[in-house]
Amino acid sequence: MSLKLVVVCHVEPGIARDGEIVYGFDRPEGIVGSLPRILELADRSGVPMGFALTPQALTLADADFAGHEAGVHLHPMDPVLGERVGDRVRVRHDCLGRYSPEEQATLVHAAREIFEERMGRAPRLFVAGRWSEDSATAAVLLKEGFTHDASALPGHRSSCADWGRLPRLAQPYHPAAEDRQRRGSQPLLYIPVFQSLWEDYMTPERIRALGSSSFRAALKEAQVGGSDVIHFFFHSPLGLDGEAMGAFADLLAYARDVIGATPALPHSLAPSASFVSRPFPPAYLAGLNWRLVKNLLARTGWARQGMGPRTAPTSFQEPDPGEGGLPP
Repeated sequence: MSLKLVVVCHVEPGIARDGEIVYGFDRPEGIVGSLPRILELADRSGVPMGFALTPQALTLADADFAGHEAGVHLHPMDPVLGERVGDRVRVRHDCLGRYSPEEQATLVHAAREIFEERMGRAPRLFVAGRWSEDSATAAVLLKEGFTHDASALPGHRSSCADWGRLPRLAQPYHPAAEDRQRRGSQPLLYIPVFQSLWEDYMTPERIRALGSSSFRAALKEAQVGGSDVIHFFFHSPLGLDGEAMGAFADLLAYARDVIGATPALPHSLAPSASFVSRPFPPAYLAGLNWRLVKNLLARTGWARQGMGPRTAPTSFQEPDPGEGGLPP
């Protein structure tokens, strides 16, 4: 089976500033200003993408997703979603997985309704904001007709989400009913984000920090290790950063033309025969440059000590575990 390349854009508000993404529901530029640029890049690169849109993005976006796949990206604190659910859910934080199953059902159902009203069809793809799901989420999504979920982030733990037991190099899988981080028979398909040997996730939001060689090495490991799927993600405000998007376009061309990865839409995927692909660390020797060497030294602790647990790029900042809304 050939290696498939899946790219999922989380469409939400924000801006790109000095190589960083600044999130906030009052920053529509990350939707209206960036989507045309991202779609142009995708079409020019010959890479169909998944676009998971927040309810707010669904009301603001004026884009043609022909040839791509649109789905739902759910942040409980989305103002458009809040108007729809009214007083049926007391929205108190932005972590879907920390709401009760009944509250999750209300939020997901409302988001699906907004999608169908805007797009004229039912969504199949789902992405949880902040990667936040729990054991009840899969059942809720299945009831609402979703078939594919791109929220699985191997090794990630935060106050919102726990994917800490999902192994690196996890491939698309059906989860167990009692544990979404284990392989089972629930018909929802999880599409884990690809995680490199040095614990970096495949997102162009890290290209400035790590350099393209790190990503090329990860792609090489996926190829040689027999992966079925490599999943990139990014947040739509990155589309406002021309330099980062140019580097991303080069990386997509490398994946397609050198690694031989076939671009694929999320809904086209099926469970992999193996839960994880084979690791192949020597692939990381390919294309080393000084920036990558320094990164590897830091990751192994030779250059610095006391590294904390791995965290991931998140949409918006991590909320306080208690009550309250988004920080400024």
